[in-house]
Amino acid sequence: MTEVKQDQKETITINDKDYIVDNLTPVQRNTISLVLSTDNKIMSLQSEIAILQAGRDTMLRTLTEDLENPQIEDEEIKQLNG
Repeated sequence: MTEVKQDQKETITINDKDYIVDNLTPVQRNTISLVLSTDNKIMSLQSEIAILQAGRDTMLRTLTEDLENPQIEDEEIKQLNG
């Protein structure tokens, strides 16, 4: 989003248009900061969703296997009871 080239002022590209950061108002700079923070949070939440989805899929797969093969559970119970 931001880019600094040698002997140039820091710029930010929004919707394919470059803006010089020094020319932005404090409100505009703050808004950019909030947008970047929001982008970071979205990426973090997407990672968390992927982890949760993987866990859910594993639990559902285990449940399906247990439902389709109940003898496995019965054998485990017999082993525990001696």
